Order: sequence, then C-alpha cells, then structure tokens
Amino acid sequence: MPTMSDKELLLRELSNIAKALGETFAPYCEVIVSDLTSPEHVVVQIENSMSGREVGDPASLIGLARMTDPTFPGVMTNFADAFRDGRP
Repeated sequence: MPTMSDKELLLRELSNIAKALGETFAPYCEVIVSDLTSPEHVVVQIENSMSGREVGDPASLIGLARMTDPTFPGVMTNFADAFRDGRP
C-alpha cells in the first residue's frame, strides 16, 4: 500500500476540516483550502463557493502577501474584503 507524503496527509486533513466548517456554517461561509507552495494554482478545495473562485485558481493578494512576507499574520479575522464583482 503506498504511503502518503506529509503534504498529502496535511491536505487530506485540511480537506476534512474545510468540509466540516462548510457544512457547519452553510450558506454563510466560504471555506477555501490553499496550497501556498504554488502561487499559480493555490486553490485546492472550496466549500460553499460564494466568491466565484475555483479549484486551481491562483493566489489572491492576501495569499501572495502570506507567501512573500514572513511577518504577514498567519491568522486574520474581522477584516473588510470584497468579491471580484464588488460585493462586500
């Protein structure tokens, strides 16, 4: 039986957490699992898609900041943002 890499195991468990959060807070919360090792294809899973983002999409501005700035906060809460179509 093949073994999973650490990355595969981590993404599998994050996928389970994303699904649980998505089901718990549906329909009011979009949950995205991102793999920040590939800026061109960051999005690996979406639950309750509200933003129009899709699996395989590139990093957002916040994602890029997290990848390039080691002082960028790992957790951000209660910040204003908007979807691509301008909705808050």
